[in-house]
Amino acid sequence: MVMGDTSFKTVAGEEISRSIIVQNMIDLFNEKYPDVQITDFNEGSVIRNIIESFAVEAYHILQVDNDINKRAFISTAVGNYLDLHGADINAPRSKGSEAWGVVTFSIPSEEAFEIVIPMDTILVSSETGLQFRTVNDAYISVGETSVDAAVRSVVVGDNCNAGAGTVNTFYDIKPYSALTVVNTDAFSGGKDSETDDEYRERLLKIKGEDNFGSIDYYTGLGMEIEGVHDVLIINSASYTGKVLVNGDTKPTPNDVLALVTAAYSDEDNLVYKHTFEVAATTYTTVNLAIECDVSQEMATTEFTNILTQLFDGSDGKYNGLSINEPLSRYMIMSALELDLPFVYQITDLTSEGSDFSKLTPNTNTTLKLGTVSVTQNVVE
Repeated sequence: MVMGDTSFKTVAGEEISRSIIVQNMIDLFNEKYPDVQITDFNEGSVIRNIIESFAVEAYHILQVDNDINKRAFISTAVGNYLDLHGADINAPRSKGSEAWGVVTFSIPSEEAFEIVIPMDTILVSSETGLQFRTVNDAYISVGETSVDAAVRSVVVGDNCNAGAGTVNTFYDIKPYSALTVVNTDAFSGGKDSETDDEYRERLLKIKGEDNFGSIDYYTGLGMEIEGVHDVLIINSASYTGKVLVNGDTKPTPNDVLALVTAAYSDEDNLVYKHTFEVAATTYTTVNLAIECDVSQEMATTEFTNILTQLFDGSDGKYNGLSINEPLSRYMIMSALELDLPFVYQITDLTSEGSDFSKLTPNTNTTLKLGTVSVTQNVVE
């Protein structure tokens, strides 16, 4: 294989190149056979050409061997091999996320018929050219001139967080010729997938902090217990820390608390003189009022079942909320519109009679679903 004088550094820091291999071979030959009459190792000589040929193969063998060695360490692994290191410590690479937001479809004046904007209508940002997709059917009813609809970006990425007023173009033919669209508020939630360098830095930080007696170690101690959704360790006046426990079941069952208490009382799990108190998380209760357009009226339990899954986590579809984790209005609306096929559109959503963009729990508490009232408007 023909090659130039390229080089690489091994995991141990040694530089390898064809010329270095050739010189090492010449030096080794001269050292072992000082009295042999071969003196012409100049370029172009027969013996030099033979050595050069062996050096090329040796270079590639050493390069493959070095690539294999690099896979064994977080600091040098790349691509899928870096992902495997993350899997070993339960820290998968972030694949990025889509941006979410709301657009308003409008017509100049009222029409005598209903205008339908189908789900999966593609919109385009006039600023970036990126595409966004409606997540449900939207309807401009007779006597109305506008309707809001939730949309998400077609691809993931930070650049999908469109600024206000920039998503204002239809990708294809409009559902109705006089229809216009615009996003009054900026979109959010879009994140780029982690690069190898970003992911490696995070993995090294996690591995460095996850040592015996660290906050991450003690947090992981609680997370390993069956029935625990998450734990939060906060300051305590009389102990090393206070462990707040958020169970998979709300409120946290006493038997789960007992298991957590036992784990944080076992001296084998603790640094000398570290002590912990354990308590169930308290809750910030969220009462919701929902108005929606539906194909047929259904029991309120259909709505509460989905919301309970969103708040608490169920069947792997939703992770459930952790201590101090907020919940956005758009996530609630999207869950209902996507998971309830009879729901055309959420037209209004309030908590305690007030509009909101994000529900935020009180400090060191967890959001918990309270009462849910639903007004359903059947759309023929």
